[in-house]
Amino acid sequence: RFYPVCMVVPHIKQFRALMLPQVLLIHGFNVKDRGVGSVGELRGYLAAEGFPYHIMKYGFFELWKTRTKNDDVARDVAAFVKNSDRPVVIIGHSNGCTITYLAMRYYDAVPIHCVFVNPALPADITLPKVCSYDVWHSPSDKPVKWARMLPKSKWRPWGAMGAYGATKNGTNRGVDVIDYNKEKDYSVSSAGHSDVFKTPLLSYFGPKIIQTMKKRIGL
Repeated sequence: RFYPVCMVVPHIKQFRALMLPQVLLIHGFNVKDRGVGSVGELRGYLAAEGFPYHIMKYGFFELWKTRTKNDDVARDVAAFVKNSDRPVVIIGHSNGCTITYLAMRYYDAVPIHCVFVNPALPADITLPKVCSYDVWHSPSDKPVKWARMLPKSKWRPWGAMGAYGATKNGTNRGVDVIDYNKEKDYSVSSAGHSDVFKTPLLSYFGPKIIQTMKKRIGL
């Protein structure tokens, strides 16, 4: 039976939406708006591409809580990934990347892809091979350089990956990870720790982060 295009196209779009992965957004520490003004700024770009999304609003963490409470949030992230009715892509910023790492390393979370924006992780840490990674970094990122000076902790393994990327000096050889230097490799420069989530850089890097993610997961 022949169906008019006007009837078929909506069904194709609905089917495509059912096949898209769920995106979990995880904000950093010292955030009082529960991520709405950082990773939450990507919601419009995700919605435009049909991706369902959820923000892991773990609340305001001062420095001490990142050492004592990251573990709890990592458990929640792992539970979200395991209980999702579709594959999960995680987009994390800063300490949100640390929490994602902990969820994979200690609680068997298996997302299909991770997008790390200025991750507060050591540049030489070995990322779990359970998924692929996009690592957006800026050499001038001062907060992550400062973070590596803090005392080492299992639940706060901070460092300067947000400045140097994840593949410096051969680190993560064998892991499917690509570094993106957003300070030097693009026509618009992002030198800060979270400036991609703010005007005017958001309109440039927001779509680029999502489109890169799509290509990396084969869409």
